[in-house]
Amino acid sequence: MNKTIDDTINFLNEKGDYLNLKKMNCREFLFSYMYNDYEQLEPFPDELKTAENKISKAFENYVSAELIDDKLFFKGTADVYLAQCFMGILIPALNGLSPKDIMNSEEHIIKFKDDVITQGTGYFYNQIYNYMKNKTELFLQ
Repeated sequence: MNKTIDDTINFLNEKGDYLNLKKMNCREFLFSYMYNDYEQLEPFPDELKTAENKISKAFENYVSAELIDDKLFFKGTADVYLAQCFMGILIPALNGLSPKDIMNSEEHIIKFKDDVITQGTGYFYNQIYNYMKNKTELFLQ
């Protein structure tokens, strides 16, 4: 079955229904996410921990992208637990979509952030999403 933007929207809506940082503090969010619906990230191979895949200079957060059969698949790892939680939302939400569909889903990714995530914790979410979007743009060229 081919994944669609509607699948991504449904995934984000399900997450947003109970993972709402605007209704709970950061500790409650992390506890809820970790113990109720934590999306385990695939192990991130050491050989992918390159400068090209590093999200920022300050943290050991990495995201890689691979195009398989015209679908994009991300892998990620983070040393900051909040960033890892956001990767656990964004990576499954976007994995398996075409690069074009990922770019077309931006409105829904931003809406999820605006509806669910507080401004203070949005830093990691924005950083991860923008990096994934930049990686996606490389496959559109």
